Amino acid sequence: MNNQELRKSILSKISKAKTIYVFNGYTEFYFKTIKADLLETFRNTYKNLSESIKKGTTPKYYLNDYLEEFNNNCKINEHMEVYFN
Repeated sequence: MNNQELRKSILSKISKAKTIYVFNGYTEFYFKTIKADLLETFRNTYKNLSESIKKGTTPKYYLNDYLEEFNNNCKINEHMEVYFN
């Protein structure tokens, strides 16, 4: 998948979800959150990486790796729940 397809896939998963859970590594539990929080985090990081790539301060593969990792860690189940590690 290219970057645009990955980005659309991630946004689609989050948008379709009824409930979102984010894993907390310190407590080793999932905590319920709202879509807006996860969307804001994703969009801000994507925007910052894109801008730093345009400036030449960050290699392009960082954005590719970020999108692939985010997509792999964002799982949606049959109950329309997203579990994000």
